[in-house]
Amino acid sequence: MGELEESIQKMDFRAIVFAAIITALSFVVGLFWRDAITETINQFIPGGEGLFYKYLAAVIATIIVVIFAYILIRAQNLKVERLAKKIGEIDRKSSERRKKAVKKILLHRI
Repeated sequence: MGELEESIQKMDFRAIVFAAIITALSFVVGLFWRDAITETINQFIPGGEGLFYKYLAAVIATIIVVIFAYILIRAQNLKVERLAKKIGEIDRKSSERRKKAVKKILLHRI
């Protein structure tokens, strides 16, 4: 295995660990926000009508998260498109082995 392939594998492992850590921390933050939002709803909503408003809050939160996820995915796709253009430049300048390694990195990152 070449030096380039080894560095690609190390980078993939680091990216996986980094994503797992960020996900775990985001989950913890989400739990804190859940408690805060629950307490806010309980303070403003009368006891008997709370269930409807909890569902309403859940629907609103879902819509916000979907919009945010769409924006993030769209931004990532734009980044991939820019990288694909750079690959086109690399294709003209590099050896066949290097082209395959760069394409493998990009395909794996998507």
